[in-house]
Amino acid sequence: MSNVEIQPSDNTWIGNDDVVTVKHFSGCKKVHYSSHEQNNLSNYKKLNNKCCINKVTNKIIGYKQNTNKVPKYVAREVARGKDILIHHFSGHQNVLFFTLTFEKAYMDISGTKKHFNSFLKKLKRRYGKLIYFYVIELQKERKEPSLHIHAAIKMVEQKRFTVNKDEAEVLWGHGFIKAKRLYNVQKISSYFFKDFFREENLKIYPKNSHIYYSSQGLKPPTVEKLTMTEFLEKYGDDYYLDNAIANNVIDGKTKKIMCSNIDKFFKPRKYKRKSKRKFKLKIAIRFIKMEADKLLCDDIYSTTKRNKCFKTYGIKIPLDTKNTILMNKVRKLKKGKQWILLESTFPLGYGLCNAKVIDILDEKDITRTYLF
Repeated sequence: MSNVEIQPSDNTWIGNDDVVTVKHFSGCKKVHYSSHEQNNLSNYKKLNNKCCINKVTNKIIGYKQNTNKVPKYVAREVARGKDILIHHFSGHQNVLFFTLTFEKAYMDISGTKKHFNSFLKKLKRRYGKLIYFYVIELQKERKEPSLHIHAAIKMVEQKRFTVNKDEAEVLWGHGFIKAKRLYNVQKISSYFFKDFFREENLKIYPKNSHIYYSSQGLKPPTVEKLTMTEFLEKYGDDYYLDNAIANNVIDGKTKKIMCSNIDKFFKPRKYKRKSKRKFKLKIAIRFIKMEADKLLCDDIYSTTKRNKCFKTYGIKIPLDTKNTILMNKVRKLKKGKQWILLESTFPLGYGLCNAKVIDILDEKDITRTYLF
């Protein structure tokens, strides 16, 4: 609803000293980084919902009323709902994703909740103990406005949960039904709430009402704040980087990037390493400048498992400042492509976090073999 655009980005680099929010899900750990810096509001004091006062100049300033702003309770409920969904429904074989629709147009929320509870009771009689999570939203594909349900249902006592489609439609008894597995909960969680910020969808909910409904006792994951270096030192031996998602929030009017959000998902290793190993890597970079004891560079070409290359921008790699020969070479560097020798104590999948520059190489003497 607000005048912003979300644009996917290739820049998934998080600096070693950047503070990240770590959410400890049952099947993975999510690292979130945002480049957004809060405005300094220490000099202002709120008077009422319409204005505030500057404590330095004693000037009264009125708030800008944004009628298109998404209500806070909606954003808060959506964020909490996504966390609960990923935390408790990340299984593969014992979780099913249901889409429940109505044959005729139906717009009663309380009635929809009763129909789902009846459907759930029938499933419990047949399959045993279940936990659930569901949302109610408008169905865009229909000409007449009508509600439908997205639900995640998990079988607690068994490792596999299967439901026949025809049998499920008989138990539902109000229309068409879809059922499939939850293989990628991160994408499914976004699908659950993809239409919640549309104005038409928000109108069907009373103010300050619940956006999602779930079984009792389902709590969100624990959260802690660490620097990226602290996270890797604490969990780097037991977890590996599974995937990374980056988005830029762009102002719809000025087309400027307001902030960048990066999410990285780390999954537990099946075979834990007994000790850390060191890697030496020869790579090509585009040198920008030196910042304190770090090398600021661009364009490190990496190869994924599917043999696809991608670029990373604005990387700050620490230097071995005790090495006087290296520091003399760094001071003579000019902007542009350079070859460097890195030493890293973590696997390549971490995106060169905790890597250290140990030498500047001459491009003429380099055999052009990319190690990753």
